This record gives sequence, structure tokens and C-alpha cells, in this order.
Amino acid sequence: MTQSKEETRALGKGLSSFLLPGDVILLEGDLGAGKTTFTGGVAEGLGVKEDVISPTFNIMKCYFKGRIPLYHIDAYRLEGQNIEIGLDEYIEGDGACFIEWPQFIAPLIPEEK
Repeated sequence: MTQSKEETRALGKGLSSFLLPGDVILLEGDLGAGKTTFTGGVAEGLGVKEDVISPTFNIMKCYFKGRIPLYHIDAYRLEGQNIEIGLDEYIEGDGACFIEWPQFIAPLIPEEK
């Protein structure tokens, strides 16, 4: 557990060096817990220059200008919705996929590798 936004971001940045294409990271926590801040640290560590913002309203944001593509999904608004909207192409794609509120799209999430 981290104690500040800076620590959360640094933890994400540290994880970035271990990421490989096809990795799926599930982010769980209350609203405001730091899921997007953590993903922002990952993006920074991958070499992404743009700011990472919560994809709550877009559902997904893609970042292609890093060491590997980063797919950031926020499934919060998909609770009880048709989840067959093509997210599986990114979850099983060529980048690292970070999923906030994964319980809302559980059928799309692959078993552990």
C-alpha cells in the first residue's frame, strides 16, 4: 500500500520495466484509490509522454508511444451492459492492458498465464 500519489505513481513506474506484450493487470479499489495514478506511473515508465487520464467516459484509452502499447480500460460504466464491444482485442493484444473495475467484464479476462 502506498501513502501518497507520488508513491503510487513511482510504484507503477517501477512495474513498467517488467511488463511484456500480452500482460493484463487488474486494478481494484474504491473510487479515488489511485488506479489511474498507478497507470500513469506505468505509462511514464514505458516512455509515454502524454498525461494519463481516467478513461471512465471513453471506456478505454490507448497509448502507443511507449516501449509497448498500453491499453487502459475503465469498466465501471459497463456493469450490466453488453460487454461484446471489442475490448477482448485489446485485452489479448500486443500491449499491456490495465483494467479498472475488472469484475464488470470478468468473462473477457483470460485465465492466469
